[in-house]
Amino acid sequence: MEYRRSHDPRANIKTKTSSWRVFFILLLAVVAIAQPDLDFIHDVTSPDGPLHSDGFCSNGTMQSPININVPLSPVNYSLPVSPDTKYVTANASLSNNGFSPQLVGPFGNFTIGNKTYDFVNLHFHRPAEHTLNIITRYQLEMHIVHMNADGERAVIALFFTLGASSPFLSQFFHLLPQIEEIGDPPVLVPNLEPSFSMSGKYARYLGSLTLPPCTEGVIWTVMLQPNTLSTQQLAQFISSFPIGVEKLLHGLPEKVGLLYCEESYSYNEFLLPLATSNTEEFIVQDESARSVQPGNGRVVQISPSEWTQF
Repeated sequence: MEYRRSHDPRANIKTKTSSWRVFFILLLAVVAIAQPDLDFIHDVTSPDGPLHSDGFCSNGTMQSPININVPLSPVNYSLPVSPDTKYVTANASLSNNGFSPQLVGPFGNFTIGNKTYDFVNLHFHRPAEHTLNIITRYQLEMHIVHMNADGERAVIALFFTLGASSPFLSQFFHLLPQIEEIGDPPVLVPNLEPSFSMSGKYARYLGSLTLPPCTEGVIWTVMLQPNTLSTQQLAQFISSFPIGVEKLLHGLPEKVGLLYCEESYSYNEFLLPLATSNTEEFIVQDESARSVQPGNGRVVQISPSEWTQF
């Protein structure tokens, strides 16, 4: 885009200042709309946990997340080989949504059929909420939430597993210490590139939000091939957003990072050894990840490979 230069330099300064002011006002408005129920956590022993929630969270029949049994799921050859996303580089606002870093900004849209869903926010759940073939549960799951003009939602889920450093996460993970507390002011992330990978097959099913009010009718697109993040990046996340017993190790990312070196977790909860005076073992509650919900006969469809699409 070409900008016309004003003869009065003060006019440019005023225009830029006004633009940034409008940008931040819009971002704060989106953050306010997108905030989840901060009193709700996924610890089943808590009075604010899932056993004590009302509405769809406890009575819904099409809830998310679910286990995706890839070999037993039919291929839908009418699905696009890749999700029809039009993401762009944009300035983002990074904030604490109560359990995860959250990004908002004008990042583009996602089209399903003849409906276009605009980007709302991007946030994380740890460990991953969806499981694959019952036994595989990745270290991290990223949700890209979209909404259309009718208020209908579509979410793209991407997994992260330990491996090479993620260029996408490296753009803002160093800023996580600035938003460790709820209420910390949002942090600007300029020119954030949507450089995550969305290659390979994906699963498509109809489910719900995984946070209250657990609204149903959400179209889920779950990418089956994980992205990677380094041990250092995972340690950065754990240090700023610890769950369960990790809170006792807060501020010791080099120790916390060593606890997560496996590619998958057990189905619901897992044990982590913690060196204490009594050398006891503690259960880590999945406070930022909802447990797998019943499928209730729902059909999960798998996208075709590029060479098998008709």
